[in-house]
Amino acid sequence: AAALLRKCCRGGTVAEADAAIPQVAIVIRGIGLSRTASITAIKTLPPEVSMVISPYARDPSDWVLRARMSGHEVFMGPPMESANFPFEDAGPLALNSAKQVGDNMATLTNLMGMVPGYVGFMSRFGSKFGLAEGQLRPIFEELKARGLMFVDSGESGSGAMARIAAEVAVPKAVVDIHLDRTPTEDEIAGRLLRLGALARSQSVAVAMGEPYPHTIRELKSWLAAQPPERLRLVP
Repeated sequence: AAALLRKCCRGGTVAEADAAIPQVAIVIRGIGLSRTASITAIKTLPPEVSMVISPYARDPSDWVLRARMSGHEVFMGPPMESANFPFEDAGPLALNSAKQVGDNMATLTNLMGMVPGYVGFMSRFGSKFGLAEGQLRPIFEELKARGLMFVDSGESGSGAMARIAAEVAVPKAVVDIHLDRTPTEDEIAGRLLRLGALARSQSVAVAMGEPYPHTIRELKSWLAAQPPERLRLVP
């Protein structure tokens, strides 16, 4: 996500000579739901790949520690009410448009207090909650007050989250490509090729994936094949 601020993973600005190199930022979400898959993602992928901790993980603070010790930037993944329920069930910790604003803010405070050491939030689902603009604004105002950033997964489809984040001046990023909606090797490989092309056309591109075995293998192989003078992986 720091790609949007032209920062490198150690917090310094990217050298002027490197500023023209296309950049990709990649986030892997759902960390903590599957122990084996989560450990593989944390240990296998480069530290510039960011990890999104699920609030439904068993002992989420332990997963933050594991990810941070391996050098990964960490986000929390707040679930948001989906219009596709029950096929997309955001669960009991979801921000929900049927609740009062105060109740959603209490849920947000609970999510924020689960773990230390994260840099921001990344949305999960939200095709219904993302339409509740009156609910969204106080949430983004709270993120700004706490110095957090926001990554829009793009799943809400409304664009309201990214727009309101910009209006409130919360540092934000928007996912351009979902790597594994269809988690097959060919599909993931094709989307990675598209990610590289998109980064070259617009300077910065953001991708999101799950810690599926095919995703981790294809992503590791693709990243290893990218010449650093032609494409830069950033947090």
